[in-house]
Order: sequence, then C-alpha cells, then structure tokens
Amino acid sequence: MSDNTSGWEASLKPVLDISEVNRQALERVTALQTKCLGDLLEANMKQMQAVIGSNPQALGTLQMDYYREMEAKVQETAEKELSALAEAREAITKIMEESYQHHRRFFTELYPNPDTL
Repeated sequence: MSDNTSGWEASLKPVLDISEVNRQALERVTALQTKCLGDLLEANMKQMQAVIGSNPQALGTLQMDYYREMEAKVQETAEKELSALAEAREAITKIMEESYQHHRRFFTELYPNPDTL
C-alpha cells in the first residue's frame, strides 16, 4: 500500500510544486502592489500639501512633476511584477518539462512498443 501511496505522491508532486510557485508569485505581486499603493497615497498627500501652499505660477510645474513621479512608480512596479510572473512561468515550465520526461520514461518502460497494443 505504501508503494501505491508513494506513487500517487510522486504523481502529484508537480501539481504541488506548481501550486507553490503560484503562491509565491502571488505573494510577491501582492507585496509589490501594496507597496506601490502606499507610495502613491503618500505621494498624493505630499502633493496636496504642496499644492495648497504653492503659488498659482508653480502649480503647473508641481502637477507635471507629480504625474511624472507617479508614472515612474507605476512603471517600476509593473516591470517588477512582470519579472515575478516571468520567473514563475519559467519555474512552472521547468516543472512541466521534468514531469513530462519522467512520465515519458515511465510509459516507455511500461510499453516499450506501443504499436503492439
């Protein structure tokens, strides 16, 4: 019975590994988004304070600087998220390739000449 159980565990290992990769990627992306949102809210508060205390001539420059800062922050976060997702994709691809090779060897040993089935 333990051989059967270990066989099932070995068969499910790729699924468990992929689940773990997905969990880690989700945690990483969530942390990046949370930090970005916090940074954006903080920058928004600073911008409101700067606008309230500024003269009308400087308002346009303040707003453009603010928009550029926000754009850079969102772009940086998006790039980090894409990197995290690319890493997860690579890890999942590797898991799938290894699983395929394992199962291919198993079935080749089990059925050396599939044309005779």
